[in-house]
Amino acid sequence: MSIRSNVFPAVFKILEGEKQATIKNFERLRRDKPHRMLNKTTIIHSLQSIQRVISAGFQIKSLGITAPLQAESLDAIKFDSRQVIDKLDQFPAERYYVTELARTRQILGQHAKVGNWEVYAEVPFPNTQFPEKINRLLVLDRIENPAIVGNMIRTAKALGWDSVCLTPGTVDPFDSEVMRHSRLASLFIPIAYTLSPNWNEYVKQHDLNIMLSQMVPKDIVKDDVSDKKTPLQFWDNLTKKLDTERGMKLLASGRVALVVGKKHSRRRYTTFPMDSLCVGIPMLNHVKSLNTSVSGSILMNEISRLMGYGVQDDQTVSQ
Repeated sequence: MSIRSNVFPAVFKILEGEKQATIKNFERLRRDKPHRMLNKTTIIHSLQSIQRVISAGFQIKSLGITAPLQAESLDAIKFDSRQVIDKLDQFPAERYYVTELARTRQILGQHAKVGNWEVYAEVPFPNTQFPEKINRLLVLDRIENPAIVGNMIRTAKALGWDSVCLTPGTVDPFDSEVMRHSRLASLFIPIAYTLSPNWNEYVKQHDLNIMLSQMVPKDIVKDDVSDKKTPLQFWDNLTKKLDTERGMKLLASGRVALVVGKKHSRRRYTTFPMDSLCVGIPMLNHVKSLNTSVSGSILMNEISRLMGYGVQDDQTVSQ
């Protein structure tokens, strides 16, 4: 049995031992998708992140601080943990815990940069309703890399896209690495794991136009780009012929589902209609491809501009 330091407020429970049930539960929430789905909670960390979700109205299930378990005075407890103790009323939670550095590292994982002042929390999944009317939908198709998924979700949120859909095989949006790279954007944008087993039916219902992100094929004939309104290339997925007119027409419709998928996959995009329009970024200077999150972000930004979102080309900056 642990000996409680008198420094910690009585609401805090000290957690010790790597096999302690609560510690194992937090660890599983970080690394185990089925466990997260069952509990409908995830783990976040850093004082700033916790303050952000509290300000957004999230109800904190558990709040943990890192500190020496046998601290003899508050001076031994470093900021940010000390901040929580000093201003406890600003950090409402159902349960409070204290862990030493080694146990905090066990909870947050080896990739987390953890000091002897780290603050972490168990937060519920957001109660975000998927919008009925969708103008810009980002679809992430079988992407297993959490950094790419996190960056794409973050970009979608930053550019004001309506929602994100993850097809089966794509990493969980509440995975700790996805959350880290998205800077918590996973909690603040509507996300669906799958919208419909029949994409043709869903697209028809919501009047969406699918665009498949692809590398521009080597054998495609590039038209003159000197007078084009966009550097993007559009082509038919079946014929491999350029179709800029169709691309601009689909964008003008105001409803687009941009599908970004795992590169170099033989099964890439088999879920979607074979006659879908492809979109890509022409590569110069012998560069063959871009990172998926980089190319996807460029596409989202350019598609948004062409659809009339954000700053327009014909706008001038006031002097």
